[in-house]
Amino acid sequence: RAYTIREVAETIAKYEGVGLKNINLPRFLIIPIGFLVEQISYPLGVRPFITRYTANWMGTNFWIYDISKVKKELGYKDKYTMDYGIKQTVKWYEENKYI
Repeated sequence: RAYTIREVAETIAKYEGVGLKNINLPRFLIIPIGFLVEQISYPLGVRPFITRYTANWMGTNFWIYDISKVKKELGYKDKYTMDYGIKQTVKWYEENKYI
């Protein structure tokens, strides 16, 4: 099954225990905002909450995560669901103090 970026983000938010807000801003605006946040945050020694790279990634609404090709061509069988994988990833990030 393919997953959209929205489904991935909603699953991450679920395991973080936060709501997911949908803010629609044009890419020509959000990428410079990400750049500006970087320029302010890094000299202050603060991790930016958004960068031009994450802004570009979030602004791309055609991302779909699909492993059907590797399943078909290589016979891959996934061990875990996306939900379980994200749950374990969030847990690891928290244990290692990344979030």
